[in-house]
Amino acid sequence: MSRFELGALRDFYDILREFDSVLEYDPRVRPLPGLCFDGGFRLVTRVSADRDLVIRLNEFTITQELDSKLWAIPGRMPMFMR
Repeated sequence: MSRFELGALRDFYDILREFDSVLEYDPRVRPLPGLCFDGGFRLVTRVSADRDLVIRLNEFTITQELDSKLWAIPGRMPMFMR
């Protein structure tokens, strides 16, 4: 990943931690400027069922058993040089 991409990913993880949030997908959600141009996504307050995932599992998200590591907040944050 480029330095910019690593920085953006780190910023995303920081936002999730700071606001104790997860990303939720629901196709009925309207577009939010700066977050999603087509709609469908929003940040919601984390609940215990979210565990350490970055996205909330609901009727609109389909994951496979092995995906949990891919969608979890990493224990070690991406490193990059500004």
